[in-house]
Amino acid sequence: MAWSRPSNAVAGTQIPAATTNAILGDLDLLGNASATYGTAATVWTAGTNPTIGNGTFVSTFRRDNKWVDFFIQITMGTTTTFGVGTWALALPVTARFSSAVNFTARATDTSASANYDIMGDASTTGIALRCAATTAGGANRVVSSANPFTWASTDILSVVGRYEVA
Repeated sequence: MAWSRPSNAVAGTQIPAATTNAILGDLDLLGNASATYGTAATVWTAGTNPTIGNGTFVSTFRRDNKWVDFFIQITMGTTTTFGVGTWALALPVTARFSSAVNFTARATDTSASANYDIMGDASTTGIALRCAATTAGGANRVVSSANPFTWASTDILSVVGRYEVA
C-alpha cells in the first residue's frame, strides 16, 4: 500500500470525534508501550477450563501498525487447577492468517529441572499447544494437565510470538 500525504488542514475545519478517537487509539498501540490483555480465565482454556488459583499469569502485547508481539507466562501455584482436555491460549488481537503462523513456547518442569519445547499452532484468535511425540515417528501430543508432564506448583508455561493483524 502506498502512502500519500494528507491534504493540509483548513483553518476552522473540525475533525469528527470518532476520527480523533480512532487516531488516538492507534497511536496508543504504536511505539514501545506494552499493554496487558485478558485474564487467566479468558486466555487459558481447555475442555474444562483450568483456574490460576494462587499461581501467576502474565499476558502482554505490543502492536506496531499491522504486527503484534506478545508474551504469555503462566506460573502454576499450589491452588492452580489444570482443567481437563487440550490447553489453548487466546491471542490479544485477531490474526490475519490461521495456520500460517507458529509460536515458540516452553514448558518448565521445575521439580525435574527439565524444559520442553512446545509448538503453538495459530488460528485467527488462539493458539493450540502441542508437544513432541514420545516415540520416534509418532504424532505430536496436545498439551494438557498430563502432557508433556504432569503439571504441579511452580511449573511454568511461557509463549512468545509475532504475527500480522487481520
